[in-house]
Amino acid sequence: MSAPPQFATREFFNLARNRLNDDGVLIANFYGSLAPDSRATVYAVLRTMREAFPQVYVVATANPASEVLQNFIFIGHNAARRVDLRRADAVAFAYPMLRDIAARELRPSEALLQAYPVLTDDYAPLEYYAANTIRRYDAISTGRRAASW
Repeated sequence: MSAPPQFATREFFNLARNRLNDDGVLIANFYGSLAPDSRATVYAVLRTMREAFPQVYVVATANPASEVLQNFIFIGHNAARRVDLRRADAVAFAYPMLRDIAARELRPSEALLQAYPVLTDDYAPLEYYAANTIRRYDAISTGRRAASW
């Protein structure tokens, strides 16, 4: 099951940003992959959040260079200046995923992001993107070839 499309649109992120204080943070979690045939969710949500928030960070729970199915933590920050995530590495987090968080940050090129849409109330194909991801990883786990849509 994918995230409800209405929670990943420019309109939603603008509404959320406007309800936050000047240094407020919105955190969202989406599963996905960076494999070419299933990365649309990650990049479309990132591009959309950048339309609303002055600062956006994406942290991969496995590896920001891997094509494995993983969770991505999206952080929309209502601050004027970017935070250096390496400062968080000095904190002794109990949860292993939060250790070395700067190395887990996804930082795709602007050229790559431009290939994906900004999601809006009128156009947010998250369920289609999620279906592509599920289809790909179901095929991998069962040893079958993924069906073409």
